Amino acid sequence: MLRFEGILEPLGLGVPAHFRPSGVSMEDDGFSITDTPIESVSLSDHEKQLASLQTYLGSVPYATESVDEMHQKLEEIVGKIFIAAKTQNWLILSTWDGMLQCWLLMRYPMSKSTRAKLVRLYYELSLVPGLEPRVIRSWTDMLSRLLASKPGSKRKLESTDLELPWQPLWRALQKEIWPKKRIQEPSRNVVNIFLYVAEQCKRYFPAREIPGMLETFVPLLTQDTVLTMVPVMTSFLPPTHTHLYMPALFKIWEAFNSFVIDDRILDLAGLLAEEHVAGTSGDVGEGGAQWKDVGIWTQAEWQVLIGKGLGSMNVPVGATQGASTTAGHADTLSDKDSLRIKKTVNRFSAFAKVLVYSMAVDGEIRDAENQKGYVAGSKALDSLDRIITSTESFFHPSNFGQWTSILTAFLNRLASEFIKRLKEEEQESCKTPVTRRLTPAIRRGFVSILRTPALLAMFSKDPLSASYAQSSLRVMAILEPGMVMPELLERAYGGLEIVNETHRTTAVLNMLAGVALPLVSESTWPGGQRHLIPLLELCIPGIDLNDPSKTMCATVFIVSVVQHIKVGDLTQYSTGISYSSSDADVINDDERDFGQGADTDIPVLSKEEERSLVRDTTASFAANGVNLDWVTSLVRRILALFENLPEEGGRRNTTEGKQEENVLKSIKAMMDVVCLHLSDELFDLVLSLLHNYATTNAKSNAVTAFGQLIACMARVKPDKTTAKFLPYCISQIEEEIKHGASSVRTTSSHAAIPSDTTLHWNLSILRGCLGFGGTVLLKYKQQILGLFVLLVEKTKSERGYTSTGRLITRALHTLAEAYPTNSRFVNTYEWDDPAFNKDHNVHWGRLYNPEDIVIEWHVPTDDEIAFVLEILDNVFQPALDKVETLLQTTAKWDNVDRNDFCRAIWGGLSTFYKEQPKEVANPCLHDTELAEMIVAPLDVKAGFTLTDANDPRYQKAANYRLRYGDVCQRAASALQEKSGSEDHIDAVIGVTRAIDTFMLGYGLSRNDFDSLQKNYDQARE
Repeated sequence: MLRFEGILEPLGLGVPAHFRPSGVSMEDDGFSITDTPIESVSLSDHEKQLASLQTYLGSVPYATESVDEMHQKLEEIVGKIFIAAKTQNWLILSTWDGMLQCWLLMRYPMSKSTRAKLVRLYYELSLVPGLEPRVIRSWTDMLSRLLASKPGSKRKLESTDLELPWQPLWRALQKEIWPKKRIQEPSRNVVNIFLYVAEQCKRYFPAREIPGMLETFVPLLTQDTVLTMVPVMTSFLPPTHTHLYMPALFKIWEAFNSFVIDDRILDLAGLLAEEHVAGTSGDVGEGGAQWKDVGIWTQAEWQVLIGKGLGSMNVPVGATQGASTTAGHADTLSDKDSLRIKKTVNRFSAFAKVLVYSMAVDGEIRDAENQKGYVAGSKALDSLDRIITSTESFFHPSNFGQWTSILTAFLNRLASEFIKRLKEEEQESCKTPVTRRLTPAIRRGFVSILRTPALLAMFSKDPLSASYAQSSLRVMAILEPGMVMPELLERAYGGLEIVNETHRTTAVLNMLAGVALPLVSESTWPGGQRHLIPLLELCIPGIDLNDPSKTMCATVFIVSVVQHIKVGDLTQYSTGISYSSSDADVINDDERDFGQGADTDIPVLSKEEERSLVRDTTASFAANGVNLDWVTSLVRRILALFENLPEEGGRRNTTEGKQEENVLKSIKAMMDVVCLHLSDELFDLVLSLLHNYATTNAKSNAVTAFGQLIACMARVKPDKTTAKFLPYCISQIEEEIKHGASSVRTTSSHAAIPSDTTLHWNLSILRGCLGFGGTVLLKYKQQILGLFVLLVEKTKSERGYTSTGRLITRALHTLAEAYPTNSRFVNTYEWDDPAFNKDHNVHWGRLYNPEDIVIEWHVPTDDEIAFVLEILDNVFQPALDKVETLLQTTAKWDNVDRNDFCRAIWGGLSTFYKEQPKEVANPCLHDTELAEMIVAPLDVKAGFTLTDANDPRYQKAANYRLRYGDVCQRAASALQEKSGSEDHIDAVIGVTRAIDTFMLGYGLSRNDFDSLQKNYDQARE
C-alpha cells in the first residue's frame, strides 16, 4: 500500500454512505491534531465570509445554491477522489480532480479541516513514484489552488492549521537531483515540480525541523553543488525562526558569485521582510524575527542586500563601471545538472519588498538643522534615496539602455508594495505595532524620492518602461495627490497642445488615464475637477485614423474619466449645497492640501471657488451658441473617422486592416461609456444627430461601425432609440428588397454589391437597436416578425443572409437571456434624483461597497418567451422544413439549391433552456470502468430561462433543438455520400458550423469565461 494510505482514511468525510469506511463521518473526521489541528476560525470571521458570499449571490437575478447544497456536492467530489486514490486509479482521479477545480471556481467557502486534509492528500499524491510528470504537475496545481497562496491574497490555511512532513519530499527530490546514470531519463525533469511543491508547503513544515534540515542540507553543499543546494534550502526552510538559518545563508551569499544564488536569496529576503514586518507581534508569535538595525536585518546584512540589489540592475554605477555583475557568466561554468533547476524570480519585486517592508522610524530625522539623520527618520527610506539619487540620470529618455526597463520595473514595484503595505496597516486586523508603521512623513518622503525619476521615465522610448513609470505615478497620485498631480497637469497641457509630437501626446494620454480617479474625485484631490473638461476638449484631436496608437490612447483616457462622471450641464441648475453648512459627508478632510504645487502656476482656491469653477466648465458639455459642445464635437469627429475607413470585406465583413479594427473596437468601447453617462438632454441631442446622419447617408465602409454606434445608444435607452430608428429602417429594408437588393445568389464571401449598401446600412442599424431592451421589442412584435420572414425569404447573397441570421440571433438573445442593463457609476435611483442632477459634480468618482450596489437585470418575461417561440415557429421551423426537402435531392443540386441550403443553416440560443441529465444505457467505455465513478457535470443554477421539463414551452424548445440536431446529422451524412454532382464545399462548411452550434452552443464556453475573467481583473485594476 502506498504511503498516503494513512491520509485517505480520514477523507471519508465526502464518501457516499455505501463506500464510506465504518466509523468515519463529517462530524468525526478522525484526523490527528498533529496533521490538522482543530479549526480555529472565530464565528465572526465565518459570518463575515458568508455575508460577503451572500452579497454576490444576491446580486444575480436567479436563485442560487445554498452553502449546504454546495457542501453536499463537495462531499460527493471528495468521496470519489478518495475512492480513486484508494484504488490507485489515477485516470479517474484526474477527472474528479477537474471537478474539484470547477467547485473551487464557484468561490464557496470550504472548512479549514476539509481544506487541510485535501492539501495533505495532494501533497502525498505528488510524491507517488513512477508517475508521468504531467500527472504530478496537475496535482501540484491543485495543491496550489487549495492553498490559494497568491501574493496579496489572504492565506486559506495558516501554519497552525496544518503540518506536513518534509522528509518524504526531500527523499523524492534527491532521487531526481542525482539520479543513477543507468536509469536517468533526459526527458524527465520533475525537479522543478518538487521544488515548487516545497515552496508552496514550506510554511507548513514544522519550525522544530529547521535544525534537522540544516544538518541534512549543509553537508551536501560544496563548490560543485552550491547552485543545487541553495535553491533547495530556500525552497524548504520555513519562513519562521529566521535567526537559525539566515546568517548562514548570508555567508554563503557573500562567498559565491552567482546569478542563481542572488535570485534565490533576494527572493527569500523579500518574502521574510514582508512576513515579519510585525516582528514578534505577527501571526507566528515567538517565531517572528526580531527587529534589528534596519527592519529585521543587521547593518552588515543590509549593506549586502543593498549592494546585491543595486548590482543586479545592470546600471554602470559604483565599483563596476560596466555590466554590473559577472554572476551570469559564472553560472554557465558550473555543474550542468544544476542548470536543470529553473525558476522565474522577479528580483526587483523582491528588492522592493525588502526596502518597503523595512521602513519604519528607526533613526534620527534629517532636517535643516540636523543633516546627519535619515529621510523621515527611516534608514530604509534613506537607502532608497541614495539608490535613486545614484541612478536618477538613467531614468531620462535620452539615456536609454538595457537598464531602462529594469529601473522602471523597480520603480513600479516600489510604488505597488508601498501602497499595499499602507492599505494593510489601515485594516483593523493589522498586527504591526504603531511605532513600526508607515508615517505621513515617510509617505511624503517616499513620493518625493520617486516623483522625479517617474516623471522623467514616463516619456521613455520603450512603451513597457513608460507604462511602468505611469503605473508608479498612478500610485503616487493616490498617496500624495497634492505633490504629484500639479506636475502631471503641467506636462499634460504641454503634451496635448502640441498634437504633432505623437510620442509625447500618447505618453500624456496614457498617464492621464492612470490618474483619472484623483482627477475626477474631489475627495481624493480637490483641485482636479476643473481641469477635466479642458483636458477632454484637448484630446478630441487625438482621435485620428492616421494615427491608430494615439486614437486608442485618447479613447482610453476618455473612458477612464467619463466612467466616473455624469456628462451634463450644471449651469442650468442652481446648486443645492450650502457652503456654510457642514458637508463632511461630501468632501472629507477639509484641511488637506488643495495641493496645487509650489513649482507650478496653478492657483490655490477655496472649496467653494473650486466647485463654482467646475460648474462653469460643465457648460462646455452642451452647445453655447458660439462653439460646438464637447459631446457634439466628439460624435462628429467619430463620424468623420468612419467616413475615411477602408472598405469592408472578407468573411466577417470587417475593415481591411488590423489597426483599423483595433481603432473601431476602442471607439465602440468609448462610446458605450460616453452614451451611458449622458444627461437626458445631451442623450436626445446625440440621438437626433445620429438619426439625421443615418437617414441622409449610407456609407459602405462604415456599415458595421455605425451599427455599433447605434447599439451604444440602444443600451442606454432602448425605447427611445428603437422608436427613432426601427420604423424608418424597416420601411427602407422593404423598399430595397422590393427593388432587388440582395437578390444575386452567392454562397461565399466577396465584396458587397454597391447597390446593396442601403440594405446593409439599415440592417446594421436595426441590429444595434434590437440588441437591448427585450420588453421594448414586444411593442413592435408584428413588424419585427414580418421583417424576419421577409428577410429569410428574399436575401440570397452571402452577406445578406448572414446579416439576416445575425439580426435574428441578436433579437433572440435580447428577448430570451438575462443580462445587466445598467453599469453607470451610481445606482439608477440616484442617477434619476433631481438633487443629484443639480450637484452631480460632488459625486464624481464615487465608489461603492459591494452590498450597496443595485444591479439591474433584464429577465425574460412570459411575453418575451412567447415571442421567442413564435419566432421559432415562423422562421426556424420553415427553414428546417426547407433543409429536409433539399436533403432528399443532394445528387441533383444546382446553384439555387446550394444557395437555399446555405441560407437555411444558422445558429440558435445558448441559455434558453437547461438540458436535463441524459439517460445512457451503458455509459462505460470499458469493462473496467464503474458507472458510479464516471464524472458528471457540476450541476448548478446558472440563469437558464426555461428549467422545468414539464413546462410545455420547455418541451417545445427541446423538441426544436432535438430536430435541429437530427437535421444536422442527416445533412452531414447526405453530403458525405459520393455523387457525380458539383462541389458542395460551401454547404459542408455550413453544416460543420451548424453541428458546432448544436454541440457547443450551450451556456458559456471556457474561452469566453476566461475572457470575461480577464476583463473583470483588468477593470478591478
